[in-house]
Amino acid sequence: MSDIHGLDSEILDFARTHMVEDILHGWPHVERVLHYAELINEEMKGNWQIIKYAALLHDIGHKEQTENHNYLGAGLAEIFLKSKEIDERLINHIKECIITHSRQFSQLPPRTIEAQVLYDADGMDLFGPIGLMRGLLSCGLRGKGFDCMIKKLQWRIGEKENFFSTTALRFVRNNSVIIENYLDQLENQLKIIDQKSSL
Repeated sequence: MSDIHGLDSEILDFARTHMVEDILHGWPHVERVLHYAELINEEMKGNWQIIKYAALLHDIGHKEQTENHNYLGAGLAEIFLKSKEIDERLINHIKECIITHSRQFSQLPPRTIEAQVLYDADGMDLFGPIGLMRGLLSCGLRGKGFDCMIKKLQWRIGEKENFFSTTALRFVRNNSVIIENYLDQLENQLKIIDQKSSL
């Protein structure tokens, strides 16, 4: 069995090769999640090697499909890591992080510290100006309208207390206001338009 240490460049190359080239789940998102995970792990004290590799690989399933991308990504990561003869226990640990990072598609909660760090880090990118932009574009790029955007933003607000670390909670509470304010203003403007169009 090979030690997972020393695989940094190979995992980085594999992740970048299997990443979608879009603004929502592409490489800039992964870099932000990695940065957030590092901040969170200063508090949570998980195994950084596992967190780092899971963060790099967590969205590779998006290249296949968005729905269930977490399960697809975990499968792709497993195949790659097995080809490097990594210990099966480490592979399973990384897979669990990838599977449970998705708030929408995972059927299991993150149970390990490492999985909780990735869950929180990925969730932090739902908030603030970047999170607002990602929410709007996720609807707009699919040709969906304001109803989709409102539901997407409401869902984000509903998630703002669903974090394990105080680091993530503090960030999200400070950065949820922009989404709440935008949602209020959007709904108010749409009401005005509805009133005008009914005359």
